[in-house]
Amino acid sequence: MERKLINQNILIVSNEPWGDVWYSKHNWAFELSKSNHVIFVNPPGNWKFKNLFKCQPKLIQHSISLQILDYKNILPFTRFSFLYKVNELLTASAFKRFFKSNQIEDYIFWSFDPFRFSKPNLLKPKFSIFHITDLFSTKRERDIIKNVDYLISVNKTLIDNFSDLNKKTLVVPHGISTVQTPFLNTTSQMILIGTFTDRVKINLLEKIAVKFPDTKIVLYGPQFFKQESNLSFFNKLITRKNIDYLGYGSIKNIEKELKESKIALALYTNDNIGNRLNSLKIIQYLSYGKNVVTTFFEDYSNIAKNNLIKMTDDEDQYLQLCEEILREKEDIDLIEKRIEYSQKFLYSNLIKQIENFLK
Repeated sequence: MERKLINQNILIVSNEPWGDVWYSKHNWAFELSKSNHVIFVNPPGNWKFKNLFKCQPKLIQHSISLQILDYKNILPFTRFSFLYKVNELLTASAFKRFFKSNQIEDYIFWSFDPFRFSKPNLLKPKFSIFHITDLFSTKRERDIIKNVDYLISVNKTLIDNFSDLNKKTLVVPHGISTVQTPFLNTTSQMILIGTFTDRVKINLLEKIAVKFPDTKIVLYGPQFFKQESNLSFFNKLITRKNIDYLGYGSIKNIEKELKESKIALALYTNDNIGNRLNSLKIIQYLSYGKNVVTTFFEDYSNIAKNNLIKMTDDEDQYLQLCEEILREKEDIDLIEKRIEYSQKFLYSNLIKQIENFLK
């Protein structure tokens, strides 16, 4: 059966709410909404006693073809298996009634959330997909994979532990919406875009700031540090004269800063397998033709060999690579090759891959 992702109703279930900070699931929801009706299902949030037996689903219009669904867990303590299962049954029943009253039928279930809706068939979808974008350590991830029709992952390593389930599986990388026209950069600016968490190597970021005191370093993105020591370190770091921390604001502003930057940075700790596989920001950087200096990523070993990016876990070598790029003149041929490489990650191409997979 041919299954085109056009004019479909699609439920995108996310473990992170809709908001200013977008991750893969937000980008996929937005891209799919260009040709489909998408309902982005927010996580339910903290349970309160007044929510007892009240699901309270509510649709918020984001655009003509994209709606955000808020709801409440009907039961508390869903970390316990029995209450979780009962809550799932009750929630699925409430959702089906709500969808029927809003004339939402024949929908595709597409989840990025390993913590809920472990039995998608309770919602009676046309078919179901679980999409893995990071490493999760929860039994419920295995449960939902058992019960979906299709499994998609951004990296093969993330699905190796589920090979015994014999699921129809497709590896699809992170995507981008557009690529840029090649242009030569004229500044020595550096930039780091992303979410600043304990997974970011902020000690290396400090070394870069110290080694290149006359180079402007732009940091863009929200910070969600859990370790107080890292938060204090980061707050002190962004007071340096050559660091410009923009927080999270206008996307037009960051596009301007990215275009003006000579080096785009990515630097992650090596204590989490998710930090070692791939990163959306690398493809975004390459779509602008930027010099990329990054810590190790499994998926980009080949393009590092072809000199499209610079990749090392050695901090001294990392600094040396930055220094070499700052000394060199921009190479328009290399810029064009980076942008050409990034084109295969366009969402339009990735969606075609998924359509072929769903046949």
